[in-house]
Amino acid sequence: MQGRSIEITESSALLADTLGGGTGGSLSLQATDRIRISGFSADPTFVSRLSTDVAPNATGRGGDLSIATRQLQITDGAQISSGTFGSGNAGSLRVDAADLWIRGGSIAGASGLFTPVETAASGNGGRLSVQVDRLRMTDGAQIAASTFGEGNAGALNITANQIDLEGGSGIFANVEFGAIGNGDRLTVTADRLQITGGSQIATLTAGSGNAGDLTVRASSLELDGATNQFSSGLLTSVEPEASGRGGSLTVVADRLQLTDGAQIATTTFGEGRAGNLIVRAGAIDISGGTTMLPVRWSQVRLRATVTAAISPSRPIDCASSMADRLPAPQPDQAMPEI
Repeated sequence: MQGRSIEITESSALLADTLGGGTGGSLSLQATDRIRISGFSADPTFVSRLSTDVAPNATGRGGDLSIATRQLQITDGAQISSGTFGSGNAGSLRVDAADLWIRGGSIAGASGLFTPVETAASGNGGRLSVQVDRLRMTDGAQIAASTFGEGNAGALNITANQIDLEGGSGIFANVEFGAIGNGDRLTVTADRLQITGGSQIATLTAGSGNAGDLTVRASSLELDGATNQFSSGLLTSVEPEASGRGGSLTVVADRLQLTDGAQIATTTFGEGRAGNLIVRAGAIDISGGTTMLPVRWSQVRLRATVTAAISPSRPIDCASSMADRLPAPQPDQAMPEI
């Protein structure tokens, strides 16, 4: 589909789903100005959407979904997905845009981009790629490549000049509760990345598979604040009752700032080991009750060329900061490398 402007609103849908044993058709949207996908009609459980999903009981591979435009808006619960509900593998989802804005949600779920392996599915998830000049996510919006079923999740890669995550929004690559499959890697690359208001970039396992690795690269990386429920952060986690391993978390930045409760952490509350935490930065500023830590020791590496200010009255070097704030290791666990 091509045009200057494309709008899909009020529970409208554009679908190229796989219903049987054959490969599904691909879906491509190109607009020189704008593509807007928004909202719902009288029944809020039916939202506007684009999809190349593999339907329940289908065995064929899903088609690929691609979007190219100057501006893409996904708001008020609208969703773009290339997932699997059956035994066929999902296709890929790719977005190329100058400006991508994802906002809010509905009672049917968050607005966003998704490549899920759904609960009853046994196929594998597809790759999700986003390449934009600016990405804005607000009010609980999501981009996710997760597995809820018996298949492995697909990789998630985001590249942008500027990324702003606000208001509890998130970028996730998870093995959800009850899933029997592994998560894939999540990679975010940006010139400037700002995460605020309890927003998170995370990989976790709550099921029987291993979580994927999380890698974040940015010239300027700012994490700020927390809500009553969530800290703004970069996280990899093994949840209670999970049996898989946590993913490693690697952060590379020229300048890294964590303030007012933000976190960078690898944790485990289940049977699996937490992933390694590696931070390489030219300058690190930590203040206001912020943490950068693993729970249940994994290997930690921290490199920086300047001091990190833990409080206005107590500037100390990065190695001392980590040693002061991290819990002591158990007797059968090695001290982390700092």
